[in-house]
Amino acid sequence: MQRKPTKAVVLFEDDPTLLRTRKAQLEKAFGKVVPITPFESNVLLAGGPDVPLEQKLASTLESARFHHGVIGLIVCDMALERYGASQATSSTVVSAAAEALGVPICLYEAGDKGPLFSLDRRRKWGKGLIIVDENSESFGRECAGLYHGFCHIERELAKIPAKDFAKSMPAEILARILEKPEETDRIALYGAGEQSPLSELLPYYDARRRNILELRKRFHRALGNWLYTSILRFPGIAVNEIAAASYLNISRKDFDRPGVQSIFSKAAYRGPFFECGRWWWRRGLDAMLAAARCRTGLEYAGKRGMKGLKPSACSEGSRPHAAGYYCMITEAPVCEEHSRGGISWFPGGADLARVSRRQYEKMGPFMGLY
Repeated sequence: MQRKPTKAVVLFEDDPTLLRTRKAQLEKAFGKVVPITPFESNVLLAGGPDVPLEQKLASTLESARFHHGVIGLIVCDMALERYGASQATSSTVVSAAAEALGVPICLYEAGDKGPLFSLDRRRKWGKGLIIVDENSESFGRECAGLYHGFCHIERELAKIPAKDFAKSMPAEILARILEKPEETDRIALYGAGEQSPLSELLPYYDARRRNILELRKRFHRALGNWLYTSILRFPGIAVNEIAAASYLNISRKDFDRPGVQSIFSKAAYRGPFFECGRWWWRRGLDAMLAAARCRTGLEYAGKRGMKGLKPSACSEGSRPHAAGYYCMITEAPVCEEHSRGGISWFPGGADLARVSRRQYEKMGPFMGLY
């Protein structure tokens, strides 16, 4: 039996020096198993002057030079000014070509440029854009985690019989992949707000029986973007380390103490993209506390022998308040009193996601928080 080829990673970086650096970072993270193929500045795009640039790029990426289009992930610099006029002139063009091919893409740029920049980046999550910090030590590992996460979803999709796939909605399919059918309704809520990660599937749902093969081809990209940029990003169904500490009423510092997180391992997230971060199922945490007859994670940790842990305090306000929620801008614990929820670009199911009152008052009028 012929072995299915390993999907490649295609790297778009227009600075030759940075290209070598990024390629080395990716090769270290992926090992020698996955080919890392740079899109060099001398690659010319075939096609006449009337052919859109993204269409030319998509055709080029399907060529033998790029593994006949067997691409698992495109990694692209947000700024591509050094490419020529006949090249991929911007990350927007590369993103459009990736969508046309049904290939996942992650963009990268430097972070830590101030609160307005931070908020603007977070708003892009609602558009299904995965943006990685190029200066982070985990840059290569996060890209590798994304690659493996999308491949994981694609493998699980292939196991779903055609008749089940044809009659199932995205939330049902994702819940099946995550092996969490009880979360189907909550997952569906995450598609009730800004639905850009799923919108690219809509044309294939209009005549889904005729487009079932094309729909299956693209589904892993759309589901992966939805899962990573929405469901895992905005705490509600799942909680990241800071949100988990806040929800469990354990201080962030103490939650990092050796052995503390491990006592909640039964609720740990092990689904697609688990290599990119650390999450816990909220329902799983609730079940653990209920079984132990504990009101908070702090109480549960004490019963498990973790002594001297401090409660999670809100990062806002002059007096200590128990937190419980997570600010999407400051990435810090906040309480209900000193934060605002129901932000227009938050997914419907992200009831633990908030914006601190201070950030809300400072940036709300400028960034559409109202």
